[in-house]
Amino acid sequence: MFRKWIVILFHEYKKRKARRQLKWQALLTRKGIGLRTRILEVKAPRRSFGDYVRCSIQARLRINGKRVNCWMSTLLTTEKTPQKGDVVHIRYFPSHLNNVLIR
Repeated sequence: MFRKWIVILFHEYKKRKARRQLKWQALLTRKGIGLRTRILEVKAPRRSFGDYVRCSIQARLRINGKRVNCWMSTLLTTEKTPQKGDVVHIRYFPSHLNNVLIR
C-alpha cells in the first residue's frame, strides 16, 4: 500500500514538472532570446508524457562574448527530437539556461 502511494506521488511530480516545462516554453515563445546553434550531444529520452518526450541536449552558446557548452532540457514531440550535429534554432533566457525551446 505504501509503495503504491509513493509511485502515485512520483508520477504526479513528473506530470507537474512537465507542465512547468510547457509553461516555460510558452514564455520563451514570447520573450526568449533566439539563436542558431549546433547540437553537440543528445541524451536519449527516458520517459514520454503523452505526445512529448523530455530530452537533454548539449549545445554551444555565445554568452557575453564567450563560448559556453551548456546542458539544456526541453520537451519535444517524438518525431522532432534532434540528432547530434543538427543546426537548430533555440530560444532561451540568459538567467535560466537549463530550459530552452527548440524550433
